[in-house]
Amino acid sequence: MRSNDTGKLVLRLALAAILLFHGVYKVTHGVAWIKPRLTQVDLPEILAYGTYAAEVIAPVLDHRLPLALAALIIAFEHVRGDRLSSCALRSSL
Repeated sequence: MRSNDTGKLVLRLALAAILLFHGVYKVTHGVAWIKPRLTQVDLPEILAYGTYAAEVIAPVLDHRLPLALAALIIAFEHVRGDRLSSCALRSSL
C-alpha cells in the first residue's frame, strides 16, 4: 500500500469516527431539539432524521458505499447544519 493510500484511509477512518460519535449522541438523545430550528428556517421537520443517515449510516457503511455517495450524504447534512447555525446566529443578534 502506498503512503498516499494510507493517508486517505486514515482520514476516512478519522472522519467516520468523529461523525459516529456525534451520531451515537443523537441516537441516544433523539433529534427532537433540531425540529424547531428547522421550522424556524422554513425547512421540513423530516430533515432532522437526515442526521441519522449522515452521522450513523454513512460512516458505518463508508467502506461499502461508493465514496461519492457517502460524501454527498455527509455534505448535504453539513450544509443543512450550517444554514441552521447561521439563521440562529442572525436571530440572536
